Amino acid sequence: MEVKAVFSVEISNEIPDTVKDWEKYRPFKFLCGSIAYSSSTHQGVNFFIYDDPTMLLQRINTGIAGGRLYSWNGLGFGFVALADSTGCIEDCARFANLHTDVMFDFFCRHGYPISLLSVAHGFGFDDEVERIMTNNSKVCGWAKEGRTEEIALHSRMKTVLILRVVEKIEESHGIVWINSRGQLSMETIEYLHPVCEAFHLQEPDMSYMSDPKTRESFISWQRGGKQ
Repeated sequence: MEVKAVFSVEISNEIPDTVKDWEKYRPFKFLCGSIAYSSSTHQGVNFFIYDDPTMLLQRINTGIAGGRLYSWNGLGFGFVALADSTGCIEDCARFANLHTDVMFDFFCRHGYPISLLSVAHGFGFDDEVERIMTNNSKVCGWAKEGRTEEIALHSRMKTVLILRVVEKIEESHGIVWINSRGQLSMETIEYLHPVCEAFHLQEPDMSYMSDPKTRESFISWQRGGKQ
């Protein structure tokens, strides 16, 4: 039986949409996190949500032990938020390196990151993309107003969307996304690598980039440094 688990987190830090470097906004303040499971032998999705980062970390440990754990930017954000909130840097680093961060896998192949919503849109999850885009900017306001149910529903929708995207990539052996020119791009992907394997993929040509991001910058937090 193949079990897939996907996690994501929400934070209460107010970060403008135009900001690309979130480092100065750390430590990240954990708001809630969710994890979704699917199994090759059962239909539907099992879902759990936590407002305690330690409990989510324990569930993540179970997910890794029982199958494959995936995220979208879990290496550069999700596990950073958990490390900031729990102080369990060693555990977070170990889990981060063992799990499969789909965005990091793409980054290692291309030298630049890709957003979840651009891939979800490419795969045709248009309704989910629209709702998530609308609600992303509302989370901090909901947190101030104590609207935990809305935050939980948003977290659930985002986590399940990541799971659906992972399933699409693995079923089709490819990835589809909307590129910076607004066009549909496609690429064959035979295997999504865990972080520890993605690090060793051949470096893409980044000579055309003026200030390329490095793979090592994604793990600097594991040594207490900045990304």
